[in-house]
Amino acid sequence: SERLGITHDLLRWDGEKWDRWGGDKPGVTDSDIMPSYEDMLSVSVSDRNLTAYDGAQVGYAEAGCFITCHSTGTGIMTKELLTNQNVADEADILRQGNFLDMLTWQAAQSGPIGYANDSFVLDDILQDEGNSSRQTQPVMPWFMYDKSKVGFNAIPEEQFEEMIDSFPMILGENTTQYDPDVLFNIGDIISRRVLVEPQGSTADILVNSSWQNGKWVLELRRKLDTGNPDDKAFEVGKVYYISLAVFDDNVSNRRHHVSFPLTLGIGVDADIKALRAE
Repeated sequence: SERLGITHDLLRWDGEKWDRWGGDKPGVTDSDIMPSYEDMLSVSVSDRNLTAYDGAQVGYAEAGCFITCHSTGTGIMTKELLTNQNVADEADILRQGNFLDMLTWQAAQSGPIGYANDSFVLDDILQDEGNSSRQTQPVMPWFMYDKSKVGFNAIPEEQFEEMIDSFPMILGENTTQYDPDVLFNIGDIISRRVLVEPQGSTADILVNSSWQNGKWVLELRRKLDTGNPDDKAFEVGKVYYISLAVFDDNVSNRRHHVSFPLTLGIGVDADIKALRAE
């Protein structure tokens, strides 16, 4: 990655007001706005060969997460499981297990507080029950950095690279309520996303993440059976289909690397065989 992707949405002081700043490649490459989009790893999981629609010749076992993508007519691809299921009956669909489980480690919006985002796929990517790991600030922010704890209320644009390790804003750790009487300089930057402890089913996935020798090293942990209907239960002796997606170098959804489908065996042979840790 050109830059460690631990920043996402930014707010920048223009001398009179805060503006949205940053953006993903290649969208901002030709402008004077810096690229800013988080590194991510996404894993989708199914215990059955779901198809995009009845009668489809190819399913998740053969095409992986490609079965969930379609064009909106504007050339934009969205993540959507195009089944003939009535999504109004979401609870029934979850009980039947006709959904993809999806876990997403986000270097900016979940990883710094030790979580990955837990979601599932039906007619869209839907967040699991509960409160997520971030709050999104409006353009007039609610929070700024706490100068009494970290020495600054905002990160100067010219020091962004050298101070990037200080970037994640975590509620109660390095933030304080926004004070409109603070004098900011042109180019001062704060994060639009403020991290908080997630609650409910969305908090099922714990993660340790570290940047080592130019690479991310991730360890994700989850109960085999969370007991939540919006999660797939993992059972010893069963094989599951999984698909991986890697987002790198400040790019967003349309330009990520994806794997062909893999099989994951819990204690049995598969492309990836999971063994019990001793």
